[in-house]
Amino acid sequence: MTIKIETPFFRMSQVAVMFFATAILTGWANTYTAPSAEESSVAATISSASPGDTVIIPPGTATWSTPLVVRDIKLLGSGTNLTVIIDNLDRNANPNPPLIFVHGTGSYTLEFGNFQLVGGNGTRNWHGEIAVDYTGPIRIHDIFYNLTNDKGLMLYGANLALVDHCYFKLKYGALLIRDTGYGDASWATSPHYGTALMPVIEDCYFTNTDHASTSDMVVDCEFGGRCTFRHNKVLYTYFEVHGTESGARQRGGRAFEVYSNSFQQDPAYNLPCINLRGGSGVFYGNTCSGTTTFSTINVNRATQRFSPWGGADGLTAWDDNAGTNFLSGTHSGPSGVNYLQVAGANWAVNQWVGYTVVNLSFTNLWRYADNFITNYTDEKIYNFSVITSNSTDKIFYPSSKDNGFMYFTNGHSFVINKVNHVLDQAGMGSGDLVVGDMQPWGPNPTVSTTGVAQWPHQVTEGIYSWNNTLNGANVGFRSGFPHCQLNRDYFNDTPKPGYTPLVYPHPLQGATNGPTNGGNTLQPPARVWVQY
Repeated sequence: MTIKIETPFFRMSQVAVMFFATAILTGWANTYTAPSAEESSVAATISSASPGDTVIIPPGTATWSTPLVVRDIKLLGSGTNLTVIIDNLDRNANPNPPLIFVHGTGSYTLEFGNFQLVGGNGTRNWHGEIAVDYTGPIRIHDIFYNLTNDKGLMLYGANLALVDHCYFKLKYGALLIRDTGYGDASWATSPHYGTALMPVIEDCYFTNTDHASTSDMVVDCEFGGRCTFRHNKVLYTYFEVHGTESGARQRGGRAFEVYSNSFQQDPAYNLPCINLRGGSGVFYGNTCSGTTTFSTINVNRATQRFSPWGGADGLTAWDDNAGTNFLSGTHSGPSGVNYLQVAGANWAVNQWVGYTVVNLSFTNLWRYADNFITNYTDEKIYNFSVITSNSTDKIFYPSSKDNGFMYFTNGHSFVINKVNHVLDQAGMGSGDLVVGDMQPWGPNPTVSTTGVAQWPHQVTEGIYSWNNTLNGANVGFRSGFPHCQLNRDYFNDTPKPGYTPLVYPHPLQGATNGPTNGGNTLQPPARVWVQY
């Protein structure tokens, strides 16, 4: 199999050519103004326009109950306080579509924005109010997401997108970012730090109405998604990276640049400002306040099994396993306890930290599909968990995410294995290309070069953190999971060697010609929050 991997230089050259071609085409493009802000009026105007043209939505408030498709067209309202669109889409009759879907050939530099989008009486939208899979350069700016019916913006493989000067007033999440496919290609290529080859979110304002919510994220990256998140103001929510675990076949978020942002949490709920479940990145010059936790790093497969990857128990083929059966025996302590005890063991304190204990006598039902089963099956599996501490005769471990604590009863058998790295965990970078699907929809994933499930030889790219503050004091990352180790997988007070950020502001802020400020009085004051 031949895999074509484009270098950043090649891709940046493509971007330059697209900008140049667009500049030429712009001279021949036309601008049309829809008769009204009604969806039918806007759709009719778009249908009469040609690729590269601009359609203006005039001032007015309109309730839309039909999805709008925008292909290769620049679409601009007249201002966030002038053009107001209310979402009244019945998603029972139109299952899960976005209200607006932007796509096309990728041959033009598009521009999209300058309006307000309000969550009306429409049903909840699991695919975003606005969905973009446009692969060419696109600037999405000056949109007021006013309590929309689900995630405001979904980017599907739109890796040349810029999102700037948007205002998100949330009752659900703000942005969800995905690469193409399951994210396998993204995990097989370099991270492209400091380039315009990933979505960039800058100069935006986010505020969450539910200060206690852990699901209303400002950004959620998954399916190999990447992003640069910079110069933003974030109130009562946090930056999230999904992992390769609970999303079934999908891979987790891949690479991130998060810098010069201001995060403020509600002290009553003590939520983090950043939550990582995988991927690599740089995090610097951010300020965080109103909480005691700047960041959390989670490795969910260290305590729980997920189909089709299994659990990081030292036996699953997808992880970097160090070996099995380092120790075996039986539990000699009381029954029904959430620790392992071996009388007279005389272990050194914490000598087993980072290993995994498997209770060979304690099983739960797990519904799953693996390489040997063609349909979903309920099977009894051994419970396991990563070891976080031990005394001279007791071993302690965290509970799993869904199944609760693993309990030991007197006489239960155990074995101790070890995992060096978990697939796609925080700090991991590019590796072998993974292909395949999962049962019952298709063959389970394998590494393309070998045709079997195995550790894809991922390199450690690292999480680098510097010049971040929490309530005014210097702060870095920390992990409660021994698989993700300081000075191996993440580095505090350490700039990433050789790293140079993308020029700020993003070049697309000056490459489009539509109105950017008219009627947009709800916009946050750009560049006020720059901390680094």
